[in-house]
Amino acid sequence: MKRRKEERVVKFKRVDDHLLFYGLRVVNFRPFLLFALSFAAGILCCYLFGFYAFLINLIILPALVGFIFILRKKGRRIAGVFLACTAAACAIFSIGSLALAVRIADFETAGAVSGECYVEGVVKEIAETSDSKVYTLGDLTIVSGETGEIVRTDYRIRIYIYGGETELSLGTRAIFNTEVTTYETWAYGHINASAILDRVRYFAFTEPDSFLTVGQEAPDVFGLVGQHIREVVFSGMDDSAAALAYAMLTGNAGFMDEDVLQNFRYGGVAHIFAVSGLHIGIVYFLLSVLFKKLRLKLWLRFILITAGLVFYAGVCSFSPSSVRALIMCEVMMAMKFKGVQYDRLNSVSIAALAVLAINPVYLFSVGFILSVSAAGGIIVLGAHLSRNFARIPHMPRKLAFALGTALSAQICTFPVLIDFFGYISAISFALNLLFIPVISSVYAVLFVAGVLASVLPFASAALLFIPEYFLRLAVLPIIMADFRFWLICGFSFGGCSLLWYFGVYFLSDKINLRVWVKAIGATLLSAVFVCLMVMRNVSLGMDGYMTVHGYYGSNFVLIHESGNIIMISLGTPDSDHIEKIFLKENITKIDALVSLGTASDANMVLPIVLENAQVKKMYVNAELGFTNTYQTVQVQEVSGFFDCSGMDMIFSAEEALYVNFGGADVLFVENIAEGTEGLPDCDLMITAYDGDFLQNINTGEEIYFEKSDGKMSVYSLGDLQIGRRDGIISVKEAV
Repeated sequence: MKRRKEERVVKFKRVDDHLLFYGLRVVNFRPFLLFALSFAAGILCCYLFGFYAFLINLIILPALVGFIFILRKKGRRIAGVFLACTAAACAIFSIGSLALAVRIADFETAGAVSGECYVEGVVKEIAETSDSKVYTLGDLTIVSGETGEIVRTDYRIRIYIYGGETELSLGTRAIFNTEVTTYETWAYGHINASAILDRVRYFAFTEPDSFLTVGQEAPDVFGLVGQHIREVVFSGMDDSAAALAYAMLTGNAGFMDEDVLQNFRYGGVAHIFAVSGLHIGIVYFLLSVLFKKLRLKLWLRFILITAGLVFYAGVCSFSPSSVRALIMCEVMMAMKFKGVQYDRLNSVSIAALAVLAINPVYLFSVGFILSVSAAGGIIVLGAHLSRNFARIPHMPRKLAFALGTALSAQICTFPVLIDFFGYISAISFALNLLFIPVISSVYAVLFVAGVLASVLPFASAALLFIPEYFLRLAVLPIIMADFRFWLICGFSFGGCSLLWYFGVYFLSDKINLRVWVKAIGATLLSAVFVCLMVMRNVSLGMDGYMTVHGYYGSNFVLIHESGNIIMISLGTPDSDHIEKIFLKENITKIDALVSLGTASDANMVLPIVLENAQVKKMYVNAELGFTNTYQTVQVQEVSGFFDCSGMDMIFSAEEALYVNFGGADVLFVENIAEGTEGLPDCDLMITAYDGDFLQNINTGEEIYFEKSDGKMSVYSLGDLQIGRRDGIISVKEAV
């Protein structure tokens, strides 16, 4: 009898008493997460491998079917479910690949044009910066001034106007002559995501008086409402506060002062200007309270709230963050309406899948990636971290929840911020913890007042007075502080970010492994991650190296030699581009700045570089006739050979420079003037000029900044790194 009892105890052993994991399984299967990942993988593989992405299923599918066959042989009842999900995932993978291919093909159907063109179009969007106005025109007719070719397309052109007053309203049909440039699908090593998503195929710079208005058309409803909100907000508030309020309400930060916006970015709180879960959640709460007070039936509340949220997302131009938050909110409401348990991870997966189905190029948009990373991080890590914080003695539950939420979002957006912007704020966690609850309350008041002011525009000043006061008070510490000191920068993740996110998921409570298994796994993952990051970010075994950077005419090279950093500028510098690269490489000091190009280019580059780093000395060609007006930096006009921080250099022509790079002869060319007799042979030529003259130069390697058929170019490959060891140079893509 006793033996039978013992056998019974063994027979009914605890189901979670497994050596490796708790519960019935290691991970709870979520089909929508699988489908979203499959769709994203299809898009990514199409981006990396083109047509060959469709062949990947031929490799993966047989292996998975074999695995399922083994499960079935063992009598596992879940084999049928695995088979169905595998087939669906493979089909969704192929659809994702096809979706990106179709989207890119559609973008390229709008013919490429360049040079002087006659352009006619309708104003669709208006933005403004501190020194320019930006108009986006659609319904285009473009006539090439050189060939007479006519291009009619529903894609758009973005016009930048500097100086002067130009008053064009939404719906205005205008014509003008200007130099037009076409956005390529691939530029500087990346897909041109922003251009494809905004349907902007062309861009141009023109004068304020070059427009001729020929008619007025009715703008779309969302554009009209957005314009009305802007007029009401700017009429009822001071311009600086109005720009902040308008950015918070609509996600359009184009009217904000760039320095103010940059300080929000440095503090890590600029996400308040991207309409996302914070904004949609508050609007949902306000509408829910209103309709509940009116005692409307649940199904009617569902319809009205849905209509309100969709309309609001439309006013915000259906940005990826607003659409993601909208879909998650809709899923939550639908499950609540049906009485089904709400699973947040499935919800964010459905939202991501829906956004990518609308436009697969969103996968390469920093806004979408940040939005999904933050939401996914909060869902995967937030509750787990909050419970751990709650175990601290005397820790208030609400504070533990706030800490867990903020930290989880910070962890999962860390690689994205570093790779896309080159930096992350060391104090953004604390700022978000303190600032977001305050600004959320201000936003709720601002939204209600903004709606009332839009309905009663004559009373906008009175209605917006209190929100303006609270808004100014809330953002004052952010505007007044200097957060640049707290930036973490100087490295990048690249493909290592996938390992980072796998590690986050592995350590979360979504994986039911035992503690000792997770400890061993975390140790191995950490070791591999550190090794890969060191290999990616540290130039090992090099005597010296240089990095080549370019972005639409803002071309420069950074030479790292014997602890010195030498910058060679070719062309017209761009402040944002230089700032991004300096932050990414953690450059705070330039030992020598050498300017090629015209005297005007030399005058422009020094102030821009000084905004981001100290400059010890600047060298310019004496033949340029450069006027030296700088007092804080020693500017030396040179001719013939000169020593630049231990490197031998010589200006070979007005806009060409010869450099002895540790025994390797490097020639930098910005332009070739007429009458130039010749340039010396070299081991490596880096040039912003692409002309027949270069064919007379014997070179070992050639690197072009702009697109050049059959040649290595920064435009095609992105930033490049050139290493030198024992006098031998090698070229690879920069990290």
